[in-house]
Amino acid sequence: MAVKCDKIILNPTNARTIKVTGGTRSIKVHKYKNKIVSLELPNDKVIALEQTISIKNKSYKVNIIKQNFVSDIILYELLIAERTKSTLFALPMLGGERKLYFYDNLLINCFIGVPDHEGCIALLYRWSGDPLFHKFEAAVKEFSNYIDSYVPDENMEFIMFLFDVPKRHTTNYKKFINGEYSKLTAKYKEDILKFHGLDITSQLGQIIFKSEKRKLMLENTLDIKLDDDAELYSIIDSNEIFNPKYYL
Repeated sequence: MAVKCDKIILNPTNARTIKVTGGTRSIKVHKYKNKIVSLELPNDKVIALEQTISIKNKSYKVNIIKQNFVSDIILYELLIAERTKSTLFALPMLGGERKLYFYDNLLINCFIGVPDHEGCIALLYRWSGDPLFHKFEAAVKEFSNYIDSYVPDENMEFIMFLFDVPKRHTTNYKKFINGEYSKLTAKYKEDILKFHGLDITSQLGQIIFKSEKRKLMLENTLDIKLDDDAELYSIIDSNEIFNPKYYL
C-alpha cells in the first residue's frame, strides 16, 4: 500500500523500511555533519529523524535516512534501524532458515538482550494478523529454549520473543560477543551461510572465513596494515541490546 504526498510516494518495503520514490528531485535534503537529518518535501512537508510516520495504521520511527541513486533516479530510504550483527550471527543459532523467521517482511531485528534480560536471543517483530504468523507464534513457543514473549509498545504493533541460547552454541555465542567471528566453529560457519542463503564469497562469508580479498579492501579503505590475527569486522556495540526509546 503506497501513500502519495504530492508527487512523492512513500511505500513500506519491509518491517523496518519505507522507500521514498516519485518526484524525488523536488526534495530538499538537509544534512548535519554529512548525515541526512531531514527531507523537505513539496508544500513545506518535512520528514525528519526521530519522527514517526504512520502508513495504513503501521508506525515507522525514522532513525536513519539514506539517499540512493539508480541510474539518474534518486531514491530515499527511511529506516527504523540497520540490521544488527545479532541478526547475522546469533539468529541462526535457533535453527532453520530465513524464510521460517519472516526475515524479509516482518522481522525487525535480533538482539542479544532486552533491558531486563540480557545474554539471550531476542527477536523483535512487527505483529501481523496473518494466519501464517499466528502459526509461527505457536511454533516458536514450542522451542525448547523459548523463554517468553511480550508486547513492547502501547499501540500493540510489535511483539518480542525471548529465547535462551542453545547449549550447543554457548561457545559460539561468547565468540560472537567478543567479536571473534573467524573463531566460530566450522559447523556453525556453514550453518550461518546456509541460514542466510549465502556462500563463502559473500561479504558474510569473507568475514567468518577471513578472506584475503576483504583484508586488502579494509587495509586500503582504512589506510592501515592489519595484523594476520585481526578480525575483519567490527565488534558489537550497544545496538545489540534492544532499546525501546530508539525503536518505538
